[in-house]
Amino acid sequence: RGIARGRHVGLETAVSAIDQRGTLNPDLSYDEEFCIIDKGCGNVLRRLTASPEDVAQLDALLREVNFDANVNEWLQLLTSSEDLLTSSSDDDSSEPGGVTGAHGVFDENDELVGFGSTVVYGADSSTSPFGWVGNIVVRSDYRKRGVASMVLRAALESMGPNTVAVLDASDMGQPLYLKAGFRPVASVRRWTLSREDAASDAIDTSASSASTADWDGGDGALITAMDAAVFGASRGNMLRAWRDTAPELCVVEDGVGYAIAHVRGCKLYLGPIGLDVRPGNTYESIRTRTFMERYLTRVTRHLASNESLDGVVVYVPEGLDPMDGVEDLEGL
Repeated sequence: RGIARGRHVGLETAVSAIDQRGTLNPDLSYDEEFCIIDKGCGNVLRRLTASPEDVAQLDALLREVNFDANVNEWLQLLTSSEDLLTSSSDDDSSEPGGVTGAHGVFDENDELVGFGSTVVYGADSSTSPFGWVGNIVVRSDYRKRGVASMVLRAALESMGPNTVAVLDASDMGQPLYLKAGFRPVASVRRWTLSREDAASDAIDTSASSASTADWDGGDGALITAMDAAVFGASRGNMLRAWRDTAPELCVVEDGVGYAIAHVRGCKLYLGPIGLDVRPGNTYESIRTRTFMERYLTRVTRHLASNESLDGVVVYVPEGLDPMDGVEDLEGL
């Protein structure tokens, strides 16, 4: 039983088209103190690392603003990105994937008050790179002071010239992103299922999806290949980080599809879920429907029996609807 809780809007822009000027730390100086109105002049912009201290600060900020977070996921993503940047081209020890970056503003007490993240794909290939901007978060007492704009500029600058930047914008964030040059490309609907609804639904215990994927036994490579055909780039390191939060909900069926879920806070997020559309492969609609129905049964059963979770969230992209209100914001 899915309940629509509203929409986000997918936006994209070319990084080279962004006007990088701003009134707060206009030169984007890193590790140098700058002033924020009513907040003193001991503030510093710097890149976050995979250190336990930085990850703990990130976790504290996200929890303060009620943002679902997973410390281990962030630690694994930042660590795997550092490994990718330092490994040689013939090093097969790390998962293939995008490079995750994180930039934060710290106050005079060295507390993280603003944060933005990026993941860039294809930077080392012949194709044009693209990437995601995510988690532009500012502590409530630092909002309306230019911190979000500065963190966004830092995130875009870190992605490199000519990178196509994509993000999902909430209603609160749309004015900032549209002003920065992003344009709407899709609508994203958020569906939820509560634990109470999952527990009350009759579950067919005879139905089961494919067996749990053996990531290190070859299924991880198969899922990464399937996902690359759907997504447009390899992101094995991110898939692995997501999978590790809920390994029992990672499944794959060769020639049909794959499904991964990941835990953030007390929510279970479904996705990515995709069909096997690798070149030369064909799939049958009946098999894929059965695969999905059985996977959703597994998810519902997992939610109903897991007291640490209070609900499931899934984001489904849709076409733009003129009634979404995006047109009203395009003049900003």
